[in-house]
Amino acid sequence: MYWGCGTKVRAAWKFIMLKAQLKDNTLDMAIKPLAPFCITGYHTAEDNLFRSVEYIPGNVILDTLWRTLDRIPADNGEVDGFEQLKKHFGSIRLLHAFPAKGSLVRPVTPPLSLAKVDDTLYDIALLDDPHLVEGLESGLGAGWKDSSDVRKMFGWPVLGREFRVCASIDNGSRRGQEESPFSCEMVVPDGHCWLTRAYFHQVQEGVRKDVMRQFQGLLKVGLLGFGKTKTLADVQALPAGTISVPKEASEIPTCFCTNKEIVITLQTPALLLNPKAQDTVFDEGADYRTLFSAYTKIWTELSSGELELKRFFARQIPYEGRYQDVKHVASRHHPWILTEAGSVFVFQVRDRCWSKKIDLWLQDGIPLSSNVIRFYGISPTKVREQCPFIPQNGFGEIAVNLEIHWEALPRHGPAK
Repeated sequence: MYWGCGTKVRAAWKFIMLKAQLKDNTLDMAIKPLAPFCITGYHTAEDNLFRSVEYIPGNVILDTLWRTLDRIPADNGEVDGFEQLKKHFGSIRLLHAFPAKGSLVRPVTPPLSLAKVDDTLYDIALLDDPHLVEGLESGLGAGWKDSSDVRKMFGWPVLGREFRVCASIDNGSRRGQEESPFSCEMVVPDGHCWLTRAYFHQVQEGVRKDVMRQFQGLLKVGLLGFGKTKTLADVQALPAGTISVPKEASEIPTCFCTNKEIVITLQTPALLLNPKAQDTVFDEGADYRTLFSAYTKIWTELSSGELELKRFFARQIPYEGRYQDVKHVASRHHPWILTEAGSVFVFQVRDRCWSKKIDLWLQDGIPLSSNVIRFYGISPTKVREQCPFIPQNGFGEIAVNLEIHWEALPRHGPAK
């Protein structure tokens, strides 16, 4: 898998140096919800059901912490009154918190390039042509009846669920409106903790240590009401590097790739596609070529032409939410188009093996493209207010060259 001893030594040294640099600018966190919670991912309007996602998005955590910070008086006497933290709060990046139980191993989102043949798992991301595995047709992730074994391999625990029927509250009388009930499918913590990481490298170096110290002081208060259920949670700050990933999903440094191929797997949803293409993307006649063209344009822009898209395995979903009224284009409403977590993109590296763009994305997440910014009319000074799907909120997190792409690669010839 690793070619060239000299290259491997130099690459490993750079990999170690990158991790050492991040250690000084990051803080790991363990969140322990004290009751069931509901964070709505996709609202089913037909049956008025709010189904919670299993993770806690970075923007939910940051918004909850900011509300707490905003209520703390300036003369409280604690760590300089949180003045530096309030000033530089917008420069902090926080990953989505993923669940774990009995360990500090943060799960990895399984790639959509995985395929099952009976009970055997394969990864077809690096195949140039369609293949038959063991002479049988394989089923990609979207068609599996049961993916619990795969999710377990990537560190995801099985979480309990609880249903509750609630009533909307009338703002005037402060009473429940019996004529408009709704249901919540909540996640039951049951001893699990949710693991995340905060990045401070974008904070000015002169005040970074003060901001990190004040941030840890704020975490001692905990999360005072997050999600639709306003759940309380304890938060424990951990030294940088305490949280790890499952052994089965360990990343290979990008310079170890063969044939100058790099495989990126989205760990969290990302706002990637040019919204102008949404009518063709979601049209029943849309095919792989239509999506390939749309993704090629976006990745070419984001990588400044350094990466050439070879193939992809992705799903797209429209998202409705409270940010949807940012802009109406041509008198039509356009929801956000998210590329789902687990989507896989295989690239040919044009210039060199170790790409500075990849290093930047691993640290900062995938940025918004200029097409997305222009289409939705997002102001550069109001990005957080107008768009939730930004890297600072944990969206666009990536994993690069997961080992399973090579270890589970089918060894049989192309389909005939």
